[in-house]
Amino acid sequence: MVYKRYTSKYVSDMLRVCRANRFVGVIMLPVDVIVYGNFYGWFGGGTTGAYHDIIDRITLTDDTTNAIDRCDLTVGRSHLAAFADNTYGWFGGGTIGAYLNIVDRIILANDTANAIDRCDLSTSRYGLAAFTDDTYGWFGGGVVANNVDRIILANDTVNAIDRCDLIGHRYNIAAFTDNTYGWFGGGIIYAGTAKYDVIDRITLADDTTNAIDRCDLTVARDGLAAFTDLTYGWFGGGLAAVYRTKCVDRITLANDTVNAIYRCDRSIAREGVAAFTDDTYGWFGGGNGDDDTIDRITLADDTTNAIDRCNLTVGREATAAFH
Repeated sequence: MVYKRYTSKYVSDMLRVCRANRFVGVIMLPVDVIVYGNFYGWFGGGTTGAYHDIIDRITLTDDTTNAIDRCDLTVGRSHLAAFADNTYGWFGGGTIGAYLNIVDRIILANDTANAIDRCDLSTSRYGLAAFTDDTYGWFGGGVVANNVDRIILANDTVNAIDRCDLIGHRYNIAAFTDNTYGWFGGGIIYAGTAKYDVIDRITLADDTTNAIDRCDLTVARDGLAAFTDLTYGWFGGGLAAVYRTKCVDRITLANDTVNAIYRCDRSIAREGVAAFTDDTYGWFGGGNGDDDTIDRITLADDTTNAIDRCNLTVGREATAAFH
């Protein structure tokens, strides 16, 4: 049996080698990669008109139990982005009416302690997206910014540096990584109303080269959320031109010049959602209309629609999430 998704890049790389060589067997995991975050999912920030600093948490193996409030962000805000490694969780950017460049951090194993400010993004912005390979963390896009900047996780009191640019100035985008590439999908043009269906990609080892267009979403939209299991990438929810969508579509990472295909629907049509996966299920949470719904799809059966599992502590939109 192989245990997946311990979030450590070490384990991800081991699994990739095993899959490539059709290895079936037992992987002995060092103690340092058995991580706290494997069991939980966190949702932070958001807005109901007021800006929230709440970071709440669900237990993945007991996800019919509602989320519980664990701690607070340094600043209550919405339209932020987040990621986690095997020890910490970072939240970056956002808005309180004014745009923010703050990057703050929680300790996953001590998540009743409030977040602390660690560093700044290169540009104050909201509606950005983020991911990590457990060595660096990337934040891309957002209002007034098309750049992708990067922090070093082990030295996260040093401010982010600008590395490259996305296609177009767009915000309310979604992103994920397989630790080799990083994909950014959807969004709305800054100072306009046009929606994007573009999915563009950066190469993590060559992240001073600008993103390139790879394929398209099934529906151009913003306010969507995304995650990957290292084989496929899913994008769910969002606001299309004249309607909110339940749509969950999927790309194949190894064949990402082929456009996304529709797979199923969320339980409710919402924009401003957040999402994560444990590689077996995918969870979507929150959304416009002060929605507190957390629903779930089964990755291996992703033509079956999402089912409502539990609720956030406070219904809100434009949160950020990680597992």
